[in-house]
Amino acid sequence: MKCLMSLFVFFFISCDFGDKKLMILNNTNDTIFFSVSRDTVIKKYDKPLYYIDPNNKYINENCLMPNENERCSMINTRWEDFINNEIPDKKLKIIFMTKKLLDNVKWEDVVKNQYYSRRLEFTVEELKKLNWKVVYSDSIDLNVGFNVK
Repeated sequence: MKCLMSLFVFFFISCDFGDKKLMILNNTNDTIFFSVSRDTVIKKYDKPLYYIDPNNKYINENCLMPNENERCSMINTRWEDFINNEIPDKKLKIIFMTKKLLDNVKWEDVVKNQYYSRRLEFTVEELKKLNWKVVYSDSIDLNVGFNVK
């Protein structure tokens, strides 16, 4: 029994903590791709890798079909700590790109010219007011985040 208890304690301590409170919701009729970042620069390795499954659904952890939502994970830390301690201006950036944009512009041009459909920035306080739910919609309420573009 003591061995079993020790094994349980070891397993519990060694598990990674994952903070999944941040949720992105797509309230449009478009497929969107998003990147959650500490800065505003789209990098070459941010390219959304996606493909279509037999049911014509895009597969990507940062891809949302119309009216879908996804929780974003922060491993081994809390979102509040990441935003307040790892981001110089203490604003989490979320960059959105529509499927239409990515279908019509080469990824190299997206990176070179920093093309995106919308970019929002949030402080911890703003995210708390939103209950950690960021909604991408056809119209953006500027009281719910800072729409940069």
